[in-house]
Amino acid sequence: ESKIYPAGLAGFFHPISDKVVAGIGVYTPSGLGAKWDGADFAVLTQGSSYKWESYIGVFSFSPVLAYKISEQIFVGASLNVNYGFFNIDRHAGTAAMPIEEPPYTTIVDLGQYSESSSGWGMSGTLGILVKPSEMFSFGATVRTPSKVTMSGEAEIPNLQYAGLPAESDFERDVTSPMWIAGGLAFHPTQNLTFTFDAQYTNWSALDVLEADFDNQYWQAMMAKSGGDELELRWEDAVQLRFGAEYRLGQLALRGGYYRDPAPAPDETMNVLLPSYTFNAFTFGLGYSVENLEIGAALEYMIGEERNIEMNMENEQPGVYNMSIITPILSVAFRW
Repeated sequence: ESKIYPAGLAGFFHPISDKVVAGIGVYTPSGLGAKWDGADFAVLTQGSSYKWESYIGVFSFSPVLAYKISEQIFVGASLNVNYGFFNIDRHAGTAAMPIEEPPYTTIVDLGQYSESSSGWGMSGTLGILVKPSEMFSFGATVRTPSKVTMSGEAEIPNLQYAGLPAESDFERDVTSPMWIAGGLAFHPTQNLTFTFDAQYTNWSALDVLEADFDNQYWQAMMAKSGGDELELRWEDAVQLRFGAEYRLGQLALRGGYYRDPAPAPDETMNVLLPSYTFNAFTFGLGYSVENLEIGAALEYMIGEERNIEMNMENEQPGVYNMSIITPILSVAFRW
Protein backbone atom coordinates (compact mmCIF):
# COMPACT_ATOMS: atom_id res chain seq x y z
CA GLU A 1 0.00 0.00 0.00
CA SER A 2 1.08 3.59 -0.57
CA LYS A 3 2.18 5.32 2.61
CA ILE A 4 3.81 8.58 3.71
CA TYR A 5 7.02 8.42 5.77
CA PRO A 6 8.12 11.82 7.12
CA ALA A 7 11.81 12.73 7.40
CA GLY A 8 13.74 15.93 7.89
CA LEU A 9 16.70 17.94 9.09
CA ALA A 10 17.07 20.98 11.31
CA GLY A 11 20.34 22.70 12.11
CA PHE A 12 21.88 25.77 13.69
CA PHE A 13 25.48 26.84 13.04
CA HIS A 14 27.45 29.82 14.31
CA PRO A 15 31.08 30.97 13.90
CA ILE A 16 32.87 31.25 17.24
CA SER A 17 36.07 32.62 15.67
CA ASP A 18 37.40 33.43 12.21
CA LYS A 19 38.46 29.78 11.86
CA VAL A 20 35.96 27.76 13.92
CA VAL A 21 32.25 27.11 13.40
CA ALA A 22 30.12 25.22 15.93
CA GLY A 23 26.60 23.93 15.53
CA ILE A 24 24.08 21.18 16.06
CA GLY A 25 21.97 19.14 13.66
CA VAL A 26 18.96 16.87 14.13
CA TYR A 27 18.14 14.65 11.17
CA THR A 28 17.03 11.24 9.88
CA PRO A 29 20.01 9.44 8.28
CA SER A 30 18.05 6.30 7.38
CA GLY A 31 14.66 4.64 7.39
CA LEU A 32 12.68 1.78 5.89
CA GLY A 33 9.07 0.70 5.84
CA ALA A 34 6.34 -1.21 4.02
CA LYS A 35 2.62 -1.77 4.45
CA TRP A 36 0.55 -4.47 2.75
CA ASP A 37 -3.14 -5.31 2.48
CA GLY A 38 -3.52 -8.33 4.73
CA ALA A 39 -6.31 -9.74 2.55
CA ASP A 40 -3.75 -10.25 -0.23
CA PHE A 41 -1.87 -12.73 1.99
CA ALA A 42 -4.96 -14.55 3.29
CA VAL A 43 -4.24 -17.55 1.03
CA LEU A 44 -1.01 -18.03 3.00
CA THR A 45 -2.62 -17.62 6.45
CA GLN A 46 -5.53 -20.10 6.45
CA GLY A 47 -7.91 -17.53 4.99
CA SER A 48 -7.44 -14.99 7.79
CA SER A 49 -6.37 -11.39 7.18
CA TYR A 50 -3.59 -10.03 9.38
CA LYS A 51 -1.65 -6.79 9.67
CA TRP A 52 1.59 -6.77 7.65
CA GLU A 53 3.58 -3.62 8.28
CA SER A 54 7.10 -2.44 9.16
CA TYR A 55 8.44 0.94 10.23
CA ILE A 56 12.15 1.27 10.98
CA GLY A 57 14.13 4.45 11.37
CA VAL A 58 16.97 6.37 12.99
CA PHE A 59 17.18 9.94 14.30
CA SER A 60 20.58 11.53 14.94
CA PHE A 61 21.37 14.44 17.25
CA SER A 62 24.76 15.77 16.20
CA PRO A 63 26.84 18.56 17.77
CA VAL A 64 29.51 19.56 15.25
CA LEU A 65 32.74 21.56 14.99
CA ALA A 66 34.40 22.73 11.77
CA TYR A 67 37.89 24.23 11.48
CA LYS A 68 39.50 26.18 8.64
CA ILE A 69 43.10 25.01 8.40
CA SER A 70 43.79 27.35 5.50
CA GLU A 71 41.93 29.06 2.66
CA GLN A 72 42.06 25.72 0.80
CA ILE A 73 41.54 23.07 3.52
CA PHE A 74 38.62 22.66 5.93
CA VAL A 75 37.89 19.84 8.39
CA GLY A 76 34.92 18.95 10.54
CA ALA A 77 33.75 16.40 13.08
CA SER A 78 30.53 15.53 14.85
CA LEU A 79 29.34 13.27 17.62
CA ASN A 80 26.14 11.48 16.63
CA VAL A 81 23.71 10.43 19.34
CA ASN A 82 21.43 8.00 17.51
CA TYR A 83 17.89 6.98 18.46
CA GLY A 84 16.50 3.99 16.57
CA PHE A 85 13.07 2.38 16.50
CA PHE A 86 11.95 -0.94 15.02
CA ASN A 87 8.24 -1.82 14.66
CA ILE A 88 6.95 -4.94 12.87
CA ASP A 89 3.49 -6.53 12.49
CA ARG A 90 3.10 -9.86 10.69
CA HIS A 91 1.53 -13.32 10.84
CA ALA A 92 2.97 -15.29 13.78
CA GLY A 93 2.89 -18.61 11.89
CA THR A 94 1.76 -21.92 13.31
CA ALA A 95 2.84 -24.11 16.21
CA ALA A 96 2.27 -27.64 17.50
CA MET A 97 0.14 -27.55 20.67
CA PRO A 98 -0.37 -30.57 23.01
CA ILE A 99 -3.79 -32.27 23.22
CA GLU A 100 -5.04 -35.19 25.34
CA GLU A 101 -5.85 -37.60 22.50
CA PRO A 102 -3.68 -39.09 19.71
CA PRO A 103 -1.68 -37.80 17.96
CA TYR A 104 -1.36 -35.67 21.16
CA THR A 105 -0.45 -32.54 19.22
CA THR A 106 -2.36 -30.29 16.88
CA ILE A 107 -1.23 -27.49 14.59
CA VAL A 108 -2.58 -24.13 15.76
CA ASP A 109 -2.61 -20.82 13.89
CA LEU A 110 -0.89 -18.37 16.24
CA GLY A 111 -2.50 -15.35 14.59
CA GLN A 112 -1.08 -11.83 14.76
CA TYR A 113 2.50 -11.07 15.82
CA SER A 114 3.53 -7.52 16.77
CA GLU A 115 6.72 -6.06 18.18
CA SER A 116 7.91 -2.58 18.99
CA SER A 117 11.38 -1.64 20.22
CA SER A 118 13.70 1.32 20.47
CA GLY A 119 17.21 2.12 21.65
CA TRP A 120 20.15 4.52 21.72
CA GLY A 121 23.66 4.38 20.28
CA MET A 122 26.56 6.65 19.39
CA SER A 123 28.80 7.21 16.37
CA GLY A 124 31.12 9.84 14.95
CA THR A 125 31.49 11.62 11.64
CA LEU A 126 34.69 13.09 10.17
CA GLY A 127 34.91 15.23 7.06
CA ILE A 128 37.41 17.14 4.97
CA LEU A 129 36.98 19.68 2.15
CA VAL A 130 39.85 20.73 -0.10
CA LYS A 131 39.60 23.64 -2.56
CA PRO A 132 42.83 23.75 -4.61
CA SER A 133 41.36 26.32 -7.00
CA GLU A 134 38.17 28.21 -7.82
CA MET A 135 37.37 25.55 -10.41
CA PHE A 136 37.73 22.36 -8.32
CA SER A 137 36.89 21.16 -4.83
CA PHE A 138 37.17 17.70 -3.25
CA GLY A 139 35.57 16.22 -0.16
CA ALA A 140 35.43 13.02 1.89
CA THR A 141 33.29 11.89 4.82
CA VAL A 142 33.40 8.89 7.16
CA ARG A 143 30.61 7.94 9.55
CA THR A 144 31.56 5.24 12.05
CA PRO A 145 29.26 2.27 12.81
CA SER A 146 26.88 2.51 15.75
CA LYS A 147 25.67 -0.47 17.79
CA VAL A 148 22.19 0.07 19.20
CA THR A 149 20.64 -2.27 21.76
CA MET A 150 16.91 -2.24 21.01
CA SER A 151 14.57 -2.99 23.90
CA GLY A 152 10.88 -3.58 23.53
CA GLU A 153 7.91 -5.90 23.73
CA ALA A 154 6.56 -8.63 21.44
CA GLU A 155 2.95 -9.82 21.49
CA ILE A 156 1.00 -12.82 20.15
CA PRO A 157 -2.55 -12.37 21.56
CA ASN A 158 -3.72 -15.89 20.60
CA LEU A 159 -1.28 -17.49 23.06
CA GLN A 160 -3.53 -16.49 25.96
CA TYR A 161 -6.18 -18.97 24.76
CA ALA A 162 -3.68 -21.76 25.38
CA GLY A 163 -2.94 -20.46 28.86
CA LEU A 164 0.43 -19.10 27.78
CA PRO A 165 1.87 -15.58 28.16
CA ALA A 166 0.76 -13.41 25.25
CA GLU A 167 3.63 -10.91 25.69
CA SER A 168 7.35 -10.91 26.33
CA ASP A 169 10.00 -8.24 26.66
CA PHE A 170 13.07 -8.69 24.47
CA GLU A 171 16.34 -7.11 23.38
CA ARG A 172 17.99 -7.07 19.95
CA ASP A 173 21.34 -5.60 18.94
CA VAL A 174 21.27 -3.69 15.65
CA THR A 175 24.33 -2.14 14.00
CA SER A 176 24.02 1.04 11.98
CA PRO A 177 26.74 0.39 9.37
CA MET A 178 29.87 2.36 8.55
CA TRP A 179 29.45 4.84 5.69
CA ILE A 180 32.24 6.37 3.58
CA ALA A 181 31.81 8.96 0.84
CA GLY A 182 34.10 10.87 -1.48
CA GLY A 183 33.31 13.40 -4.16
CA LEU A 184 34.36 16.31 -6.28
CA ALA A 185 32.79 19.48 -7.62
CA PHE A 186 33.75 21.13 -10.90
CA HIS A 187 32.97 24.80 -11.59
CA PRO A 188 33.63 25.49 -15.29
CA THR A 189 32.03 28.91 -14.88
CA GLN A 190 30.98 31.04 -11.93
CA ASN A 191 27.32 30.07 -12.37
CA LEU A 192 27.67 26.36 -13.25
CA THR A 193 28.60 23.45 -10.95
CA PHE A 194 28.91 19.72 -11.66
CA THR A 195 29.29 17.17 -8.86
CA PHE A 196 30.18 13.48 -8.59
CA ASP A 197 30.03 11.34 -5.42
CA ALA A 198 30.73 7.71 -4.59
CA GLN A 199 29.21 6.44 -1.33
CA TYR A 200 30.08 3.09 0.27
CA THR A 201 27.90 1.48 2.95
CA ASN A 202 29.06 -1.52 4.98
CA TRP A 203 25.67 -3.25 4.83
CA SER A 204 27.28 -6.63 5.61
CA ALA A 205 27.28 -5.51 9.26
CA LEU A 206 23.55 -6.37 9.12
CA ASP A 207 23.94 -10.14 9.02
CA VAL A 208 21.66 -11.94 11.48
CA LEU A 209 19.71 -9.95 14.07
CA GLU A 210 19.05 -12.05 17.16
CA ALA A 211 16.33 -11.34 19.70
CA ASP A 212 16.74 -12.35 23.35
CA PHE A 213 13.28 -12.88 24.90
CA ASP A 214 12.83 -12.49 28.66
CA ASN A 215 10.04 -15.05 29.04
CA GLN A 216 11.29 -18.65 29.14
CA TYR A 217 8.39 -20.05 27.10
CA TRP A 218 8.95 -17.43 24.41
CA GLN A 219 12.65 -18.29 24.39
CA ALA A 220 11.91 -21.95 23.69
CA MET A 221 9.10 -21.28 21.22
CA MET A 222 11.07 -18.72 19.18
CA ALA A 223 14.26 -20.81 19.20
CA LYS A 224 12.33 -23.80 17.84
CA SER A 225 10.54 -21.81 15.12
CA GLY A 226 13.49 -19.56 14.21
CA GLY A 227 11.50 -16.51 15.24
CA ASP A 228 14.35 -15.28 17.43
CA GLU A 229 16.53 -14.59 14.37
CA LEU A 230 15.98 -12.06 11.63
CA GLU A 231 18.26 -13.22 8.83
CA LEU A 232 19.33 -10.39 6.54
CA ARG A 233 22.83 -11.27 5.27
CA TRP A 234 22.96 -7.95 3.41
CA GLU A 235 25.90 -7.17 1.16
CA ASP A 236 28.08 -4.05 0.95
CA ALA A 237 27.08 -1.56 -1.75
CA VAL A 238 28.37 1.58 -3.47
CA GLN A 239 26.13 4.41 -4.66
CA LEU A 240 27.20 6.59 -7.57
CA ARG A 241 25.74 10.11 -7.66
CA PHE A 242 25.84 12.92 -10.22
CA GLY A 243 24.48 16.44 -9.92
CA ALA A 244 24.46 19.86 -11.54
CA GLU A 245 23.42 23.40 -10.60
CA TYR A 246 23.07 26.49 -12.76
CA ARG A 247 22.50 29.92 -11.21
CA LEU A 248 20.53 32.68 -12.91
CA GLY A 249 20.99 35.58 -10.53
CA GLN A 250 18.94 34.77 -7.43
CA LEU A 251 17.49 31.59 -8.97
CA ALA A 252 19.26 28.20 -8.95
CA LEU A 253 18.26 25.30 -11.23
CA ARG A 254 19.31 21.83 -10.00
CA GLY A 255 19.18 18.26 -11.21
CA GLY A 256 20.79 14.93 -10.44
CA TYR A 257 20.86 11.17 -10.74
CA TYR A 258 22.08 8.37 -8.51
CA ARG A 259 22.07 4.58 -8.52
CA ASP A 260 21.59 2.78 -5.21
CA PRO A 261 22.24 -1.02 -5.41
CA ALA A 262 20.06 -3.37 -3.37
CA PRO A 263 21.96 -4.80 -0.38
CA ALA A 264 19.64 -7.79 0.20
CA PRO A 265 20.36 -11.06 -1.69
CA ASP A 266 17.47 -13.06 -3.16
CA GLU A 267 17.65 -15.53 -0.25
CA THR A 268 16.60 -12.95 2.36
CA MET A 269 14.35 -10.65 0.32
CA ASN A 270 11.05 -10.34 2.20
CA VAL A 271 7.89 -8.27 2.18
CA LEU A 272 8.56 -6.36 5.43
CA LEU A 273 12.20 -5.39 4.71
CA PRO A 274 12.09 -4.92 0.93
CA SER A 275 15.35 -4.09 -0.81
CA TYR A 276 15.59 -2.78 -4.36
CA THR A 277 18.18 -1.35 -6.70
CA PHE A 278 16.96 2.21 -7.21
CA ASN A 279 17.60 4.57 -10.10
CA ALA A 280 16.83 8.00 -8.68
CA PHE A 281 16.26 11.27 -10.53
CA THR A 282 16.17 14.61 -8.74
CA PHE A 283 15.00 18.07 -9.79
CA GLY A 284 15.11 21.25 -7.76
CA LEU A 285 14.87 25.02 -7.57
CA GLY A 286 16.46 27.47 -5.16
CA TYR A 287 15.72 31.14 -4.65
CA SER A 288 17.87 33.53 -2.61
CA VAL A 289 16.93 36.99 -1.42
CA GLU A 290 19.17 38.85 1.03
CA ASN A 291 19.67 36.46 4.00
CA LEU A 292 16.92 34.01 3.08
CA GLU A 293 17.16 30.98 0.76
CA ILE A 294 14.19 28.78 -0.12
CA GLY A 295 14.53 25.48 -1.95
CA ALA A 296 12.09 22.99 -3.41
CA ALA A 297 12.92 19.64 -4.94
CA LEU A 298 11.43 16.38 -6.13
CA GLU A 299 13.14 12.99 -5.97
CA TYR A 300 11.74 10.07 -7.99
CA MET A 301 13.20 6.66 -7.11
CA ILE A 302 12.44 3.84 -9.55
CA GLY A 303 13.03 0.39 -8.10
CA GLU A 304 14.26 -2.25 -10.50
CA GLU A 305 11.92 -5.23 -10.58
CA ARG A 306 13.10 -8.20 -8.53
CA ASN A 307 11.96 -11.66 -9.60
CA ILE A 308 12.72 -13.95 -6.67
CA GLU A 309 12.54 -17.54 -7.89
CA MET A 310 10.75 -20.25 -5.94
CA ASN A 311 13.33 -22.64 -4.50
CA MET A 312 14.51 -24.00 -1.16
CA GLU A 313 16.94 -21.11 -0.55
CA ASN A 314 14.63 -18.15 -1.20
CA GLU A 315 12.30 -17.50 1.73
CA GLN A 316 9.68 -15.31 0.04
CA PRO A 317 9.60 -15.82 -3.74
CA GLY A 318 7.65 -13.47 -5.97
CA VAL A 319 7.88 -10.46 -8.25
CA TYR A 320 8.64 -7.25 -6.34
CA ASN A 321 8.23 -3.65 -7.51
CA MET A 322 8.43 -0.33 -5.71
CA SER A 323 8.74 3.37 -6.50
CA ILE A 324 9.25 6.29 -4.11
CA ILE A 325 8.38 9.95 -4.65
CA THR A 326 9.96 12.43 -2.24
CA PRO A 327 8.94 16.11 -2.27
CA ILE A 328 11.43 18.30 -0.40
CA LEU A 329 11.17 21.82 0.98
CA SER A 330 14.08 23.64 2.60
CA VAL A 331 14.50 27.05 4.23
CA ALA A 332 17.82 28.58 5.29
CA PHE A 333 18.35 31.91 6.99
CA ARG A 334 21.76 33.53 7.50
CA TRP A 335 22.68 36.51 9.66
